[in-house]
Amino acid sequence: IVNMDALLSSTGTTTWEALEKAPGIMLDQNGNILLRGRSGVQVFIDDKPSYLSGAELENYLKTIPTSTIKHIEIMTNPPAKYDAAGNSGIINIVTKRSKQIGFTGNANTAYTQGRYARTNHSLGLNYITPKIGLYGNISLATHQSFQDLNIYRFYKNDDLSPRAKFEQNSYIKKTNQSINSRINFDYYLTSKTTLGLGYSNVTLPKKDKVNNTAFYTSQTDLNKIIADNVSNSKFFNHSGNINLRHLIDQKGGQISVDADIIQYSSQTDQDFNNFIYQKENHLIYVDLVEGSLPSDIRIYTFKSDLNKTIQGFKFETGIKSAFTNTDNIAEYYTTIDQQRNINNDLSNRFIYKEWIQSAYVNFSKSIYGFDCQIGLRGEHTNLKGDQKGNAIKAPKQFSNNYTELFPTFFASRNLDSAGVHVLNFSYGRRIDRPIFQHLNPFASPLDKYTYYVGNPDLTPTFSNNFSLTHSYKNKINTSIDFSKTSNGINETLEIIGDIYYSRPLNVTTN
Repeated sequence: IVNMDALLSSTGTTTWEALEKAPGIMLDQNGNILLRGRSGVQVFIDDKPSYLSGAELENYLKTIPTSTIKHIEIMTNPPAKYDAAGNSGIINIVTKRSKQIGFTGNANTAYTQGRYARTNHSLGLNYITPKIGLYGNISLATHQSFQDLNIYRFYKNDDLSPRAKFEQNSYIKKTNQSINSRINFDYYLTSKTTLGLGYSNVTLPKKDKVNNTAFYTSQTDLNKIIADNVSNSKFFNHSGNINLRHLIDQKGGQISVDADIIQYSSQTDQDFNNFIYQKENHLIYVDLVEGSLPSDIRIYTFKSDLNKTIQGFKFETGIKSAFTNTDNIAEYYTTIDQQRNINNDLSNRFIYKEWIQSAYVNFSKSIYGFDCQIGLRGEHTNLKGDQKGNAIKAPKQFSNNYTELFPTFFASRNLDSAGVHVLNFSYGRRIDRPIFQHLNPFASPLDKYTYYVGNPDLTPTFSNNFSLTHSYKNKINTSIDFSKTSNGINETLEIIGDIYYSRPLNVTTN
């Protein structure tokens, strides 16, 4: 558990930046979160999955200032009550909730200067009485960042003799602004029963400007390619929650019910300007590729949990149902010699639906000096993908369904009466499902010579994770971890002519 108020370096930063400083967490240049060096992390907000990954998750976490965060929980082997997704574990971000009776508030502002400037501002207000709790927060932020990317490619003939080489520099400047607002209302029906309502909203306009300069050299030609790419996007998130909590005994037993509706929508407009020069800067080719990419994701979840102590055993059980529907459209047009035509090679519409039904049981008890916990979670997944066709591409549908079990086990023992030395062991089986962007079989351009292609034949990745940890005075932790991941998804490259196609495949065992 990383407490934000105790982490002085997190003051005035965003949750994304705070994760960089958390133990065992690394962030790569592509917006991926690595936990103990491994990808496949699931991020939760207040025990609820964010359902985001990659750049979308990075941009979302950049809208949450650390002033609104109570602490961050890092779980390499989460217990059975959490979704089994996330091969390397779960990061749960817990927001602040004031318990002080009356009207309270806090305000934060921050300015950061690197090559470009960044700002964060937030205002939180709370009103609490013995009967109600009202919590509100709004934050505003501006972020500017950059990437300086160099690419080198060497093409060879079948006999491995040199055929050509490609050198490219891309300077990418990213600018975004965000508004993040959240309100929660708790009504205490009785001393044991609480009804809660929640709503959150995120608005994130974003602009990426890419200046590309490339040289393509063969035995006969030297071409200089100038590409000025601009991407303007708007990202919106609306989330609504209703929940009920009821205490069933004096030992902390509780039953809870949650229902959530979540919507993510975005609109991205892209312009790819390409100019090709031969020797002595003679312009030989010009084209413009324009793209319009609207996307809509709707998620509906329902879950219920029960925990109760029975004859010294702590018993937990629950069920959950989650339905996700995504609709993604890509319309591309190419202009050559002032003639603008639809590009059916790139244009597509992809509809994806996923249902996950799950249930779990969990038992905890102290036995012969060991604090033990054993759990089992079962999840049934049903998915359908519908790739719409166009004038030159045939439609394609695919579906899959599978049921998997995910056991967990934890044991802890004090090695001395004072608790100076504590030994912990944990085991858990996890799953990483392919995200819908990876399943979309159409090609999308990164630049004129690089395309990303999805793969509808991807299957889930599974891992078995073991950890043995020694804790000294609860200050120094030394751990040995072992994980075996099968059916892993990794990037593969296919070269057709001079074009690189990046495609994910189930090709690894780690």
